Amino acid sequence: MENGLALTPPMGWNSWNKFGGNINEELIRATADKMVSSGMKDAGYQYLVIDDCWHNMTRDAQGNISADPKRFPSGIKALADYVHLKGLKFGIYSDAGKKTCGGRPGSRGYEFQDARQYAAWEVDYLKYDWCYTGSQNAKAAYITMRDALKLAGRPIVFSICEWGNSKPWLWGKNVGNLWRTTGDILDSWENKGNMFGLTGILDLQAELYPYAGPGHWNDPDMLEVGNGGMSAAEYRAHFSLWCILAAPLMAGNDIREMSKDTLDILTNKEAIAVDQDELGRQGQRVGKNGNKEVWVKQMKDNSRAVVLFNRGPKETEIKFDWKDIGYPSGLTANVRDLWLKKDLGEFKGGFKAKVEPHGAVMIRVYAPSGWMPPVKVEPKPPVIYNAEDAGLSGGLAMSTDCEGYTGRGFVQGYFFGTGQKAVFSISVEKTGKYKPVIRYNNSFGNIQQLSLYVNGKFAGKLKFKATGDMDTWGEHTVKVFLAKGKNLITLQKDEDDGCVNLDCIRIYEK
Repeated sequence: MENGLALTPPMGWNSWNKFGGNINEELIRATADKMVSSGMKDAGYQYLVIDDCWHNMTRDAQGNISADPKRFPSGIKALADYVHLKGLKFGIYSDAGKKTCGGRPGSRGYEFQDARQYAAWEVDYLKYDWCYTGSQNAKAAYITMRDALKLAGRPIVFSICEWGNSKPWLWGKNVGNLWRTTGDILDSWENKGNMFGLTGILDLQAELYPYAGPGHWNDPDMLEVGNGGMSAAEYRAHFSLWCILAAPLMAGNDIREMSKDTLDILTNKEAIAVDQDELGRQGQRVGKNGNKEVWVKQMKDNSRAVVLFNRGPKETEIKFDWKDIGYPSGLTANVRDLWLKKDLGEFKGGFKAKVEPHGAVMIRVYAPSGWMPPVKVEPKPPVIYNAEDAGLSGGLAMSTDCEGYTGRGFVQGYFFGTGQKAVFSISVEKTGKYKPVIRYNNSFGNIQQLSLYVNGKFAGKLKFKATGDMDTWGEHTVKVFLAKGKNLITLQKDEDDGCVNLDCIRIYEK
């Protein structure tokens, strides 16, 4: 959003991950004190955000929102003043629905009145949730609050918390300063049921890098560092990856009582510098081999920040070539380890390191002074159509049994029966030839087939090669002719074979 705010990803603390709705003004004041005395403020953390359940249970006779008098007897303005006196900025929470997730009054129908109240309280940051919204249109609801904040006349960072359901990365740039890309994070290495663990959330970020930049950021949710559900190694990996992703760094632990390990992770200024780099590039995954992954982020000074990420339970060696990060293979470059905080020396052609179980090595690679890569024109990001959102016939159903899918899940090919199909509604701006990319999984070891139909006309048999295990996804590019506007691309099983898991179709506009 072009309001001049959040030109680097916001950094701060939010009450929800640790305390949920159990908050009061004593807790918030003590947290503000500790943000300063612990060194977090000096490391860059500036926003202190109170999440759900600060509200009184009802509005007053004039419809004004107010604080719970038992939990916040001094009122929100006094609390904001205290936070500001500490040299910090103050954030608050509301909801686009009639009620917040915790059952307190939401802002629906009161957007402009609430925005004026936040401005009067000198609020600096608004997290705006998506509970009790019924059939509301997400984009329209968030535009309403965006306009209300603008009219209120105070610079307020606008955090869209819609959980990624309506793909806010496609429209959020002109609406908010950051937008949640997933449901709530769980203090866990992996997903549990319908809850998103660290690795599950990470996979959902892999295709979103084109949409982030100064003033508008993908938000994979707040940090769980220090909350006890993961090991120190896992928390270092968590923090390293969030920095590579140029994600907002909102601590979510009890910072009044945190271990040295937790503080060291949260205040690693070299890792934070990667997150806060002014170029504003979100990192991307450039290498994946089973549990071994390589993520890279281009920096303003032309260096590269790199995370070697080990998903597995055993120590492993991970390596990459310079060409993977946009450097010539014959280049000699300097490497610095950001967790060891030491220079590792000069390396030619690439780098490798042993990575602890469920851990990460975070480095920065510096090319020789004065060397610049060739100018690269960034492609227009693709529009992603997830299979679970397609029209599905018969027994086709969404599944989350595998890892590495985009969106909320994938369509389980095991349930494809003869004649069953997935119909994708694709919209393009120009008539012409396109090359949709079908992301799929085929773990059966032999070629599987589906028929392709475009706007009801048969367009050929597609052969999907084996991809290996169930967590490895492949890509199949097809050539089709699409008309301006809406088109239907259908993948159908016409014979008694074929068992392909479908993840999504990516369309690259002309």
